Amino acid sequence: MSTLAVEQLAIATPDRIIVENVSLSVAAGEILAVLGETGSGKSLIGSAIMGLIPKGVSVSGRIVVNGRSYDAADSHALRTLWAKDLFLLPQEPLNALAPLLSAEAQVAEQIKAPFAGTDAAAALSAMQLDRQHHRKRPFELSGGMAQRVMAAIASVTRAGIVLADEPTKGLDADRRDVVARAFSTLRERGRAILLITHDIALVRALADQVAFLGERTIIESGASST
Repeated sequence: MSTLAVEQLAIATPDRIIVENVSLSVAAGEILAVLGETGSGKSLIGSAIMGLIPKGVSVSGRIVVNGRSYDAADSHALRTLWAKDLFLLPQEPLNALAPLLSAEAQVAEQIKAPFAGTDAAAALSAMQLDRQHHRKRPFELSGGMAQRVMAAIASVTRAGIVLADEPTKGLDADRRDVVARAFSTLRERGRAILLITHDIALVRALADQVAFLGERTIIESGASST
């Protein structure tokens, strides 16, 4: 059973403290949504969990993945968990996709099965990416298409913990609903999902727990009211 906990996380630059004393947890089969204003540091929390804190930014605290505790500053150890335990659906998907692989190949890499290509095509089609785009490389895709490719990868990942940073950014209402259904399916399959978003409708549709990031820290958290 996959579980994720963040304990006493602090993130700072030499000039200011971005977040401090942040503690969160999400269990298998649950979606925790983190809400906050632009610039509040919520995306950096996801980056810290993945060991992706930018240069010049310091981090402290503990990241607990499936019962194993890691120093939040140990980016190397956290990166060893990628794909196996942790999967990040980033806010800027074009920067995350392998530049020379087609959309279908990117999804197929996550699938350990004899028919990986067929399954990858099905996952992309489920995200409403037309077959004419399946063989395209990232530079040939729009931002919204790249977002759907990453959502397709998330839908087939073996990782038990999924972090999604603004997963519906740039999508129209119909395609947002498609992505929402994908996360609902992942939850039913026992994934633990940390959802970082501004999309209140998405939170209302999906979240089991909600945490509000205010001035540097979590100011309120609890069960979703929906």
